[in-house]
Amino acid sequence: MKSQTGEIPHGEPRASRHGCPRYVYGAMKASPTSQAGQPANASGQCPTSSPHRILIVDEERDLRRLYAEALAGVGYHVDTAADGTTGWAALKTNHYHLLITEHETPNLTGVELVKMLRAARMALPVVMAAGRLPSHELARNPSLQLAATLSKPFHVDALLDTVKKVLHATDSALAQRRVTSHRTSHAGGLAGAKARYATNPPPRILVVNGDIGNRQSSAEVLIRHETNSLVKNPSINRTQNQARNTASGCQL
Repeated sequence: MKSQTGEIPHGEPRASRHGCPRYVYGAMKASPTSQAGQPANASGQCPTSSPHRILIVDEERDLRRLYAEALAGVGYHVDTAADGTTGWAALKTNHYHLLITEHETPNLTGVELVKMLRAARMALPVVMAAGRLPSHELARNPSLQLAATLSKPFHVDALLDTVKKVLHATDSALAQRRVTSHRTSHAGGLAGAKARYATNPPPRILVVNGDIGNRQSSAEVLIRHETNSLVKNPSINRTQNQARNTASGCQL
């Protein structure tokens, strides 16, 4: 279970390896907290209704807290983990829209974590925020498909801008896939309707009556009946049906 701060339980983190600008630490220490010591606007308490859920994996407790406060403060739901194994367990259990991970994490490195993601066919976008980016390893494994990288130290604004751009690009691509899928499905349905129409056309009717008025009335009744049937079965185009009815012998 997760604690109230959105931190996924784990062992105590080791000492920090990477430098960080003083203004970042100063901003973190000055940030408001709840009476329980929980960062203001931590997961579950968001000023906006953003549906995006983000997982942060980083060994350094201060940076996890800083990232979580910054992201939760603009409306994201945030969980954090201190090592790759805990992060992988969270990814298998929960649905996330973005993973932010350091590379040098205990148990599983950031690259190993992303490899496991891709092997499991998870299309989750990944931002690698690392003190030492594994450039050569990333170059050898283009299938890892990182959405972005951030080299520590960086300003919190850079993190927020990167997250916003990555999620926007992901949402846009998803929306485009849905539109394409809908169009393909619609085209397939129309093709099927046309095929059924071609193999099972409406009957041709010849109205024989010496009175032209009776012939017209009979033809109008038959066309109206076929039109009503079309309304109940909208898979066939109305205009095509009326044209076919006229051509099938119901001529005035």
